[in-house]
Amino acid sequence: MFDTKTKKAEASKSKETIKELIKADKNDDFDLQQSRTDELGFTHYFYQQTYKGFKIENGMYIAHVKNGWVESVNGDFFQI
Repeated sequence: MFDTKTKKAEASKSKETIKELIKADKNDDFDLQQSRTDELGFTHYFYQQTYKGFKIENGMYIAHVKNGWVESVNGDFFQI
């Protein structure tokens, strides 16, 4: 889980934050699929995991952003 008390990440860097946290290698990537804003003001960015450009089934990570800052991330990453 992303600890916002010790590290801050701008919303525009949410994909890079995910890759750093899971220690992705150069072949791992995440493609933004959609975003939604909820009634609490959080915008949730849904990323599909890819490996060498191929989608990884059920590989999904979500960045939860509020006021321009990543508050948390979670999801399923499959190391290939």
